[in-house]
Amino acid sequence: MLVKQLIRETLELQGFRIESVEKKDSELLVTIQADLRYHPRCGVCGTSGDYRDTLSECRFRHVPIWGIDVNLTYTPCRVSCSKCGGIHVELMPWAAGKKRLTKALAVTIATWARQLTWQQVARQFGC
Repeated sequence: MLVKQLIRETLELQGFRIESVEKKDSELLVTIQADLRYHPRCGVCGTSGDYRDTLSECRFRHVPIWGIDVNLTYTPCRVSCSKCGGIHVELMPWAAGKKRLTKALAVTIATWARQLTWQQVARQFGC
């Protein structure tokens, strides 16, 4: 499917896979799952660790495709890290910290903000 390939190209999905893409109302809802061939990586130091448990489902806004809003859903897990000596949320390479938008969307907004006024950017992305 073309939409899956576009999303794969704009996200860093090593260790993850796209489960499904659905159209709900006026948005695309992309469900991401962990790829079981990879160990989850610690969100603090980035080393691979052991699976501990899962958290509740999180939703991330992604770059709109052809004017259609794209939202990613993922259930992150917690990792027991031997290097840090703690339990941390796994590293999600498409998100930064606790922000609910992808790095690709943040770069897109920053690029638009250099060329347009803040009000026009806010209207464009619904901020």
